[in-house]
Amino acid sequence: VMLRKGNYDAERFEKFTADLIVKRDLPWSHFGPDTNYPPTKATPEVWKQPEQFEKDKQAFLAATDALLAAAQRKDKAQSEAAYDKVHDACKTCHKQFKER
Repeated sequence: VMLRKGNYDAERFEKFTADLIVKRDLPWSHFGPDTNYPPTKATPEVWKQPEQFEKDKQAFLAATDALLAAAQRKDKAQSEAAYDKVHDACKTCHKQFKER
């Protein structure tokens, strides 16, 4: 939000990014073998296409690593570009693997 609204605060952004890094691994345990049961917002494609799901997961993890590096440099332009990559990684995975 702070990047879109133009009130970028490098220290706060770095803290928020560090919080994301801590939480980024939490969802993945819900998508292992034999976890496709209600209630779920995942599409069956998660289990039908595990290689693609893993590829998208790794893209998200790499994007969040790059976001943290940019946030630590406290460079707004780099942070914006890295944030856009995280956002794109989320959208790519959710488009195919999340029920709407």
